Amino acid sequence: MAVTLTSIIRNDEGYTLLETLVAMALFLSVLIPFGVMIGNFILDDSASSTTAALHTAESAMSRMIVNRDFTSGTGKDDNGLIVDRKIEGTGNVRQVHILVFSQKNPKKLLLKLDKTLLVYK
Repeated sequence: MAVTLTSIIRNDEGYTLLETLVAMALFLSVLIPFGVMIGNFILDDSASSTTAALHTAESAMSRMIVNRDFTSGTGKDDNGLIVDRKIEGTGNVRQVHILVFSQKNPKKLLLKLDKTLLVYK
């Protein structure tokens, strides 16, 4: 029985151990980062807390402008957030700083919103 090139190529007895290990390594190199990304997305709610803090800060800024209440102060929101308003300026120019903190950790700043306003009487 003569061994020819076509008989060597058509010899499909199975995969070697090396081919199996390479395939597993490629599969895991894609699967592990994807799993870590999904886990962080599900377990980490920092995006939702930042969105809630931004909504709270924008609401406080809008209420302050509409009511023309340019006084500093601190208050609590319905979402469990602490809103600190700081107003600076002289004449018609006001620097408004709205800081949003979590009630669970009041020392951790979630968001800072700054705006410069021209106030006419």
